Amino acid sequence: MKRFFHNKKTKGFTLLELILALGISLIVISVIGVLLGYSLKVLKNDFIYRKKEGSVAYASTYIEREIGRSLKIYSPEEFPYDLKDNNLGFVLEIWPYEDLTNHDYVYYYLSENKLRRALLRSHKPIEENGRLNLMGTNNISDGILDVSKTYFNRKERYINLNFTYEEESTKEEYVSGIYVEVEDED
Repeated sequence: MKRFFHNKKTKGFTLLELILALGISLIVISVIGVLLGYSLKVLKNDFIYRKKEGSVAYASTYIEREIGRSLKIYSPEEFPYDLKDNNLGFVLEIWPYEDLTNHDYVYYYLSENKLRRALLRSHKPIEENGRLNLMGTNNISDGILDVSKTYFNRKERYINLNFTYEEESTKEEYVSGIYVEVEDED
């Protein structure tokens, strides 16, 4: 039996080449990690900004929809019920969703940086001295700092929604104008 011996060197990497490749790989992975961390931070900040702005836009859209289904709009002075402070300056008489014999009245107010909706219900209209019952409140939006520039102008048939909220330590304003159909004052 004949044995063949190969004198060829086995091919492979030297220890120096492996250490160098490992060092380069660690540098590349570190750079990718830093870029990924920065990207996640930017996305998180963008998400927080859009959430706040979206919350304020949602509140405006919600109020606009209720104005659209309102029968009548009252100023706080015309309304015979004590409203909470920081209200938006108008009360809506809206179509009830279920029992059409009821009269539902809605107003919005700011409390603890939350825009809240209060629903009042009566079996008779307020013009007929209907007794109002508070049916409940719910939060419409968080993070709103001020609503004092919001107003209802009956003469111009206009509601100006103006919400101030904080964005990265600066105050931002969200403004929306709504023309409404209201009865003229007698």
